[in-house]
Amino acid sequence: MHLYRPILFALVFIEGAVLMGYEILASRYLAPYFGGGIETWACLISTMLIAMSVGYLIGGYIADRSRSPRPLILATGVAALYLVAVSVLARPWLGWLVSASPPNFGLTMLAATGLVAVPVGLMSFWSPFAIRMLLRDTSESGRMSGRVYSVATLGNVTGALGTAFVLFAIMGSQAITLVFATTLAILALICVGLRRAMSTALVLACAAVNFWPPGQAMAQSIDVPAEYPEGVHWLGAERLAFTEMSMDRVRIWSADGLTVYWSDPGCAPTGLTSLDAERLVVACHVAGDLVVIGKDGAPIARLSSVQDARPLGNPNDINSDGAGGAFLSDSGTFAPDAPADGRVLWLSPQLELHEVATDLHYPNGVAFDPATNSLFVAEHLGRRVLRFQLEAANRVVSRTTYFDFAQHPETAPWMTWLVGPDGIRLLSNGALAVAVYGMGRIGVIDRCIELHLFAAHAPYVTSVGELDGRLAIAAATDIRRPHGGVIRIGPLPDTETC
Repeated sequence: MHLYRPILFALVFIEGAVLMGYEILASRYLAPYFGGGIETWACLISTMLIAMSVGYLIGGYIADRSRSPRPLILATGVAALYLVAVSVLARPWLGWLVSASPPNFGLTMLAATGLVAVPVGLMSFWSPFAIRMLLRDTSESGRMSGRVYSVATLGNVTGALGTAFVLFAIMGSQAITLVFATTLAILALICVGLRRAMSTALVLACAAVNFWPPGQAMAQSIDVPAEYPEGVHWLGAERLAFTEMSMDRVRIWSADGLTVYWSDPGCAPTGLTSLDAERLVVACHVAGDLVVIGKDGAPIARLSSVQDARPLGNPNDINSDGAGGAFLSDSGTFAPDAPADGRVLWLSPQLELHEVATDLHYPNGVAFDPATNSLFVAEHLGRRVLRFQLEAANRVVSRTTYFDFAQHPETAPWMTWLVGPDGIRLLSNGALAVAVYGMGRIGVIDRCIELHLFAAHAPYVTSVGELDGRLAIAAATDIRRPHGGVIRIGPLPDTETC
């Protein structure tokens, strides 16, 4: 993972060299037909700048909406194919243009547009995507943007000088075009390789949980089979509702067995809670909305609009505020070096969504303590639990780090980017239970803010819920096969609390 950033900067440099080298090359394509004067260069430079501007705009928008570099890989591959077409078709097409009409401003702009608009626009995706992938926190957004554009500009200079003084001296325009196309194709393949390498590293890292020293295990437990369970919520002493993300449904475990309570294709539910005796609300992580359902499982409302803010993106966990509303996380991007683009929202009893806190590094679990008006948020990619002190209208008065897993000696060695606090809930003894995803542990933080670790039944622990001393823990067995998981129900583990 430590090589990820330098490699990405190197790719930005190479792409910058290809982009500006292609501008110099395009002038050679135009010269025999439109001349090499200032007018031709003005049209070429203007077209380049317009294409780059559009590419930055569209690429930035897609980068914010996408969770992976796939659009960048696709754009780079299409640009490479376009350059292959240019190497074959440019001269016949330019010859046809000047034979149909004498060279003029409009014709020169058309020729320049045909040569550079598509590949340069697609290559311009690189800067916004690189910033998106490299940015870890909004506090460094200015520095990171500056670094990316600095590296890209150095690549531009290298490409312009290298093409004019080296490549032109040893090969023709068609060959140089194919060299640039091949380079772009290699960049796309390297990006594919980086994605696969990171995935392999994560699988190996998570497999290591099987060899970690065992903590205390939950005794006298019941195991309930589930399909990638995410959220758990007690509806009564012998009635537990839980979401199954991979099956787009909510099921209920009770003395009568398992029943499907609610389902919605495409939802990918990750959290649920009661608003009152008559209504539950489900967070649809992939669909990007909240669904309010009645006691009979029938939908009452579907929500995605946020008051005076951007709509819901990827709602994750949700927890009642004890007064007819609920707090929920809208997590943002889950990836190495992801930006802090997550937030926490409040759902009012009138079913209106309001922003509470922003600029969070993948907020996941949320828990509210009405006695102290404190909101706890598991910042998964920050490897910590935050505490927000709220006042009237749920306005944040203070924000502090309540517990940092990256600094604790028992958990710090295992804090890879995938591992971190997932679902959290306040327990009846005043402690805070934390599902430590990827570590196979439940962490109980007592009122002295001391951590007690307990071995879970699977490595990918996602959520926890407690009622009257009974603890329910949801965990998945393998993220490569998202149809396996177990919910373990057992007694609350013993911890010394203050």
